[in-house]
Amino acid sequence: MRNTDVYFPILLGLALFLIAVFVVAFFRNRWRAGLKQRRGHKVDAKEEFYCVRSSLKQINESFHVAQIVFTNRKDCTLTAQGEVRCLSADE
Repeated sequence: MRNTDVYFPILLGLALFLIAVFVVAFFRNRWRAGLKQRRGHKVDAKEEFYCVRSSLKQINESFHVAQIVFTNRKDCTLTAQGEVRCLSADE
């Protein structure tokens, strides 16, 4: 460290490079967030789902098969053929 004329520009360049990397990373995230808000589609934070049917069958002593059918509508039922039937407002 006898020749500070060599080390000072190297450290200064390294510091400027790191600052530039952090600034680019920070503004890239803000820019992406701004684009997501401008698109206009709003994602609900929480959507409720309702279980229409659930079944558990044991094939043999070490193998089980489970089936769960969900829907996001409260007025849906499962018919005998396995189809999901949703009631409309006029029914």
